[in-house]
Amino acid sequence: MEKRRSIGVTIFGWVFILLGLSILFASLFPLGLYFKFKNILSILSTVMEYFSYWKYLMLSAAPLGMIWSLIYIICGIGLLRLKFWARYIIIALMLTSIITPLNKALIFGSQTLNIIGLLLQIVFVSFILWFFMKEKVKKQFEVEGVKFRLKSKYGAIIGLIIFLTLFTPVTVLTFKVYALLKYKEPFFIAKPQVIRLQKAEDEALLEKYRRIELFGVSLLIPKDFALISFSKPPDNLSEWIAFMANPVDSKKGLVSLSSKVIYETTAEMYRVMGFKNAYDFEQAILTNNWSPIFITLRNVIRPRGKVFKIEQINSPKLKGFIRSSYNKEQNHWIYEVSFYSKDTLASKGMMIMVNEEYLNRKDALNIISSFTLLEEKERGEDKYYKEGLKSLNSNDFIDAQFKFANAYYLSPENPEYGYMLAKALFKNGRKSFYSVKRILEEVLKLEPDYKEARELLETIKLELSSASSSGSK
Repeated sequence: MEKRRSIGVTIFGWVFILLGLSILFASLFPLGLYFKFKNILSILSTVMEYFSYWKYLMLSAAPLGMIWSLIYIICGIGLLRLKFWARYIIIALMLTSIITPLNKALIFGSQTLNIIGLLLQIVFVSFILWFFMKEKVKKQFEVEGVKFRLKSKYGAIIGLIIFLTLFTPVTVLTFKVYALLKYKEPFFIAKPQVIRLQKAEDEALLEKYRRIELFGVSLLIPKDFALISFSKPPDNLSEWIAFMANPVDSKKGLVSLSSKVIYETTAEMYRVMGFKNAYDFEQAILTNNWSPIFITLRNVIRPRGKVFKIEQINSPKLKGFIRSSYNKEQNHWIYEVSFYSKDTLASKGMMIMVNEEYLNRKDALNIISSFTLLEEKERGEDKYYKEGLKSLNSNDFIDAQFKFANAYYLSPENPEYGYMLAKALFKNGRKSFYSVKRILEEVLKLEPDYKEARELLETIKLELSSASSSGSK
């Protein structure tokens, strides 16, 4: 007597076939990412071995997804044909599917966990298990004289389901052990110590520091530091970068300032991973314990084999992170700092390199504590330009450099601002020649007939050529 299939079984049969097809299309996503970032991965692989493994992980994700897809489709067809083994496979699929969101969180981070979605999945799974445990549904799949055997083709499929479910946590654990042994990556990341920045009192510090404004922020830098280099990004997505140091003795230290943190340039990446902003993305990189993605990224920004301390910044208007490491060979500390406004999450990046013979941790914290976001106001490039002219006439070349840098940053399309910045940087000597050359080339693109800019550029080229000839002898 031919068994009759209920409407519920028919619906679930087609649902699982459609789920299998959707998983098939989703499994192609890692392949798309691989081909999109193939060139970047190849370049990074030459710098750090970690990235060579990512190529294989991304390529292996597609066939694993295809296997899952095939299992779901086979299960759906088995349900439609009332095969007794299909019921066991669907039970195995449902029991292991609860772990799938947790596996996803292991790879991409806890931000991918959707609690409402997870609860709905539990309800859905519970309903399916209840449905296929019902006596009248079980009878549709019963075959007289046939019992479930683990050593069978369908038993192998159930074993494959368990293997695929455990594949992710085992892979993640293996990667963690590899990172521990190969790169000395701590197995558990210590929770960052929170530093509550105290407001720097200028009056007490102005004997050693000067207060400057740049990129919409105000901060203290050592008094004998000048603006050594100033870089305009090739596009609006990248950050402007300024380097400040002693123009005579660069061993004394270095302060760099960026118009935004580098993570802002990776918005396409972190939004795909479920992050709303760059702060949350950086926090995951610095504190996530399990994700191979964040372990890899953390080791990209960590000087290999160096002390890597993470501290968290907290002040009334700012939050962020300080990453510090010590370079024993050169006897200096490096502090890499990211600041985020608590109001707007606008970001700025800073790096401080201090030689303990000249500057120490207290100096670094003084500079960090002095960091203040300037309030939004009308474009003040003309104001900065006029103040720069006054400083230049007073032979205060360092102050003029920062004033012209602000004018150029706010209005890079004005060739006069660029030229005056280049002229002020020229006073630093050879330390700034390459930066001056880049700025003047940008100026001449805007105004090819700018006589003074062309003359200064020719002077710079002669100086660089002379320096190169002297060095080769």
